[in-house]
Amino acid sequence: MALKSFSDVVRAFVREHEQAGALSRKLQQPSQNTPPAASLLPAPETLQRLVEVMFFASVATEEGRLNPVGIVYAEDLTPFTAVGSASNFVQFAHPSVFNVGHVAKLALACTWPGSFLVVTPAGKDLHIAGIGDPPKFQFPSRDRLVRVTAPRPGVLAVGEGEREMVHYERGELRLSSSKDREQLESVERAVLDKLAKELPGFVSGEVLSIVRGMVGLGRGGLLAILGPDEELEHLFGKKGALLDKEATRIDPPLDLGAAIFEEAEAHEENGYLFNQGFASGKTGLTKEEVDAEDDARKATERVNQLREQVIRLTAVDGAVVMSHKLEVLAFGAMLPAPGEDLGDVFTLNARQKRVSWSLEGRGTRHRAAAAFVSKQPKRLSIIVSQDGHAGTFQGVGDKLQYLPL
Repeated sequence: MALKSFSDVVRAFVREHEQAGALSRKLQQPSQNTPPAASLLPAPETLQRLVEVMFFASVATEEGRLNPVGIVYAEDLTPFTAVGSASNFVQFAHPSVFNVGHVAKLALACTWPGSFLVVTPAGKDLHIAGIGDPPKFQFPSRDRLVRVTAPRPGVLAVGEGEREMVHYERGELRLSSSKDREQLESVERAVLDKLAKELPGFVSGEVLSIVRGMVGLGRGGLLAILGPDEELEHLFGKKGALLDKEATRIDPPLDLGAAIFEEAEAHEENGYLFNQGFASGKTGLTKEEVDAEDDARKATERVNQLREQVIRLTAVDGAVVMSHKLEVLAFGAMLPAPGEDLGDVFTLNARQKRVSWSLEGRGTRHRAAAAFVSKQPKRLSIIVSQDGHAGTFQGVGDKLQYLPL
């Protein structure tokens, strides 16, 4: 949709936020022991102020440079300063007024895309209270704070936690609630297939964290996720000279998917015990609750370690090949060369309509990512360019689809 005013961005985000909340409530099993989750959505006028300032900050220079920057909005600093918070937070003794000049200046102090300016209300104004990375929340809420990022001049992304919901670029709004990411949803089901409760977005959030880390490295990279029941041999033939020549195998594989499942399971148990105590009005932690909290912390640390390792592997020339359950099977993989004709590639415009998307001039990495999923509708490739652009390729019928991330 064409942008008429910044209020269009706000309205689109609110709609996406409400739809996502309705889906989450539908999938989660209600429990009388679960404390109600407070809405983290700012008032519309606050959202509009966040969007306006970030747009103009994206085109403001500091020391002759344009710098990417992101903000996280919180009603107070509790998510960043609470005891046990997993966030790294630098708090300002004297908060800065949230305006274009201060955002452009402080962008230099942020580690893009890993840390954000933390914006909080101060009466009728907004202040920049510090710099922090996104905090970890009590499971299963995860990170629900609103983020507004400006990765490039004149480009805005508005979302909740890791999930981008609205993207603005060149006068057009693109909604990110597309139903055409079937392969990513399939990966999510494969990883969490034995978990009692459905957790929409849990696995995709971890995958997006890898993508964000790849962007931060600035080297580009390619994740090639095989279809269900596929192994490396489906790419390179039988084990042997060709396979070992074209990829560095990892044996045994790095089982990121299993670690994510264990993290979800541990936090689910920790959250259940927490909610039981909340319902009974009990204060203090039992030994069982302390142990559950410790298990959850260790599980999260394990996922963080594996995620960072995967990000580093993507810096090696070639693809990181993963199973459908997110086992890391190989890195530095030279994927089989694409045929002369990969067929039609399309993407979705702001109205969610299919439009042609050309591979001309995109480079060998894009062609390899497209060829990997060509005629393989259960596969998924995720590509990050050196300039920070990221997207997915997947097969849809007899065509190829590219969707920006």
